[in-house]
Amino acid sequence: MELKNRIKNKVDEKDLTSNCPFPKKNLLIEVTNHCNNKCLFCYNDCMKRKKQFINEKIVTKALTEAYELGMREVGFYVVGEPLLDKRLKDFIKEAKTIGYEYVYITTNGILANLETVKELYKNGLDSIKYSINASNAKDYQMIHKTNSFDLVMKNLKSVYQWKKRYKRKMKVYVSYISTDKTKNEKEIKELFTGNCDEYVVMPAINQGGLIPNMEEISTKKEEDLNGHFKLPCPYPFKSVIVTVEGYLTACCMDFENLLAYANFNETSLKEAWNNETIRKFRKNQLEGKVENTICHNCIYNDNNSPRPLDKNLCSLEDFDHLFCKDVRI
Repeated sequence: MELKNRIKNKVDEKDLTSNCPFPKKNLLIEVTNHCNNKCLFCYNDCMKRKKQFINEKIVTKALTEAYELGMREVGFYVVGEPLLDKRLKDFIKEAKTIGYEYVYITTNGILANLETVKELYKNGLDSIKYSINASNAKDYQMIHKTNSFDLVMKNLKSVYQWKKRYKRKMKVYVSYISTDKTKNEKEIKELFTGNCDEYVVMPAINQGGLIPNMEEISTKKEEDLNGHFKLPCPYPFKSVIVTVEGYLTACCMDFENLLAYANFNETSLKEAWNNETIRKFRKNQLEGKVENTICHNCIYNDNNSPRPLDKNLCSLEDFDHLFCKDVRI
């Protein structure tokens, strides 16, 4: 249940304020926003942001300053595929050298073969989560838009068998985003049981607030509005998210920097964490005032045209034509 507990990431509203203490967990660094999949439930292939790799100086700055402020966990992924960055093993090693207790990644698994994962583990990786969102090759092609199902499953199985055989401490997890066409619980259980430490199945929802018709293929229950995404959302209060441009954003699913609140290239993490922009945004979250943001769309599955928290940190020029995906299958 360790993975499920981490994903829940609940917040206690009683102690929340707009001026937050710096967290000890949930530092996420977007090493790249490139991806080698075009998943049905993901906005990445529609993203207008420039595809690039992060400046390694920003990684060092984020790791160093966050650690000094008390952070002890770091994940090297946000909306891209981290294994596309050849420097990933070096970033992991740097985090461990600084003193981070838990270093993790999420990957679609195409590049996460045994030799690559061995190298990451040698450099300090504590857990790897494979994002596998179909239980057979036909559905995988429909969801991921690649024919890599057999390869990904081979990678997962070989990594887990190696981990078990040599008693490696690294955790091997699987996450599965289900749709109304891929919710075969029996098949999912048979596929992943014995091939990972834990797997979790979550309904496809309008994550990031930019795919409003996701609701039409979701498996979520009406009474459970968008799973654990309710107001206040945990991310602005508990997560430190560094984008590939070197910005700080309030959400790990902010594909267009619509919730970016600080330019980390020009300020310190200590100054940015509770700056005026993010404090105002947190206050609005606590009061339920998230109109004109992607949070409103994410929480209520709406299709309002969002506006950025800081227009200087968002490169979009057209905010009224963002919903470019039709995910109905």
